[in-house]
Amino acid sequence: MALKVLGVDGLGPMLPGHAGQTTQDFVLDTGKVFNASNVKSFLAQITPVENIAPRTPQAVKGMVSAVSLAASKGLHAVGADSSVLDFFGHPLLHPLGESYYSQVPFRYGDSLANLSVTPDSPALRALKDARLDVKDCDGLRKEVVEFFRSNPARFVVGIQLCTDLERMPVEDANAEWSEEESPYQPVARLVFPAQDAYDPAMQDAVDEAMVFCPAHSLAAHRPLGGIMRAHMAVYAAVGRARREQNGQPVKEPRSAGDLP
Repeated sequence: MALKVLGVDGLGPMLPGHAGQTTQDFVLDTGKVFNASNVKSFLAQITPVENIAPRTPQAVKGMVSAVSLAASKGLHAVGADSSVLDFFGHPLLHPLGESYYSQVPFRYGDSLANLSVTPDSPALRALKDARLDVKDCDGLRKEVVEFFRSNPARFVVGIQLCTDLERMPVEDANAEWSEEESPYQPVARLVFPAQDAYDPAMQDAVDEAMVFCPAHSLAAHRPLGGIMRAHMAVYAAVGRARREQNGQPVKEPRSAGDLP
């Protein structure tokens, strides 16, 4: 889940490279923690896949994906944690029934915090752990569009504050902060009415002319830790490559009126 908050100017300085903009991005994922403690261990995990994937035919990639999903089911049985399950292939669950997390901490004013977005309406909670039988590459989109034809949706945004740097480290992205010691506190809600949730023009605007990046941030919400420092550099490089490839400059919206 990626969130772009508009109109945050006046709330303090932006990070370098985002000066003059008025947006704050949050890039979230399933699983409460990242699947590796640091950049070095993450590279060790992904390098074998990275070396094979560009040379692998699509049919073989599909088979590997299926095997990975099967492996994740087996890992469930032996009690593997969610970060390992996500890495080996997250089960095809309904995306609107999932909870999403920052996975790594960020500045929260004078504090440090993790962020969560969790389903908070009956129709969404009913989708928790709902398996999907996706038939084509548009399967997840079709499920979401079908849900919103007749259902509103409400999510709660939660903040988990760091209360002890030794037990809640910043540089170990695989360390889960105790919710008994510091539970997620609700700070906002995202409310969506029932709607036609797909618009090709909006998809083009987002895919071709918009970037969701952790570095699009107020200094007061600076992402923290080695994994995030790497993320911010990689996202910036990928954004430049996209602009060069599609010949279209990426432009941050100033208001909802800038969108189709």
